[in-house]
Amino acid sequence: MKLGAAGGQRNDARLSYFRAETADDLDRIVEKLDLYGLSAIASPVRTPEMDDDECVEFGEKAASLGLVISEVHFLTNLVAPTPELRTERVELGRSLLRKADLMRARCVLGFAGSAHPSDEIGAQCAYNFTPEFQAELRELVLRVLDGIELKHTKYGLEANNKTFFYSPEGCAELIGSVDHPDFGLHLDMMNMISQATYYRTTEVIDTTFELLGDKIWAAHLKDIRWDRHYQFLRLDEVIVGDGEMDYPTYIRHLAAYDADFPCMCEHLETEDDYVVSFERLHRMAADAGTEWVGRTVPQTA
Repeated sequence: MKLGAAGGQRNDARLSYFRAETADDLDRIVEKLDLYGLSAIASPVRTPEMDDDECVEFGEKAASLGLVISEVHFLTNLVAPTPELRTERVELGRSLLRKADLMRARCVLGFAGSAHPSDEIGAQCAYNFTPEFQAELRELVLRVLDGIELKHTKYGLEANNKTFFYSPEGCAELIGSVDHPDFGLHLDMMNMISQATYYRTTEVIDTTFELLGDKIWAAHLKDIRWDRHYQFLRLDEVIVGDGEMDYPTYIRHLAAYDADFPCMCEHLETEDDYVVSFERLHRMAADAGTEWVGRTVPQTA
């Protein structure tokens, strides 16, 4: 398993300490990656605008430096409010899959989206939890994948509690109904925790890997904490180790995957926050009897 960071502050390329935007830019980040024992990166923010040759160049340069490209982001609402917008989003997803495959990225990361009339990808509404929404999403996912031959890349949705696609069982139900070898889960355990399971993260982690182990393409590493000072209910995303997530169990499951399996920290505000996460994750892996695989430059004949 390889450790990395999805960017600096959110997806802002200007603050990306661990992310390159061009093939030449990869040389800039390797020293910092090596400093923290990292060997996985996210794709450039500008991937949708890159042409085929540039995607190939970026992927080949990353591989030559011993880096794995974890994910290409497809952060657009697939369940759009009009047929025309849905077709446009489907075509974007298909384009990103092709670019990701040329780049040798492990997966394209999307979300279930939302049927809310605002067309916001993370807007909650009652319809998002219905069988009808799930059926519509299934057909859209199949349209994205239809006829595309992929050598390196998979398509994975990330769980989000604004839809049915957040519990292990809900994720497994959709993935089973799609029944496509290139479709599965981009794992973010934090997103799969609810008020009901906050004190049962070990159970949720074990269930997720039991149901979906062979359909998990990559993972995010975050933690969750229930804010006891808030009057009603607030679950906050926090630095790894500051929350309730059972990371020894999480790491034990992740270590069963191949050496290039990418695990990414994200959403932190400063480089120092990332460093704290990296240090804790290296220590947790060692305590679990495993390690994060560092950058190894391939040998040339």
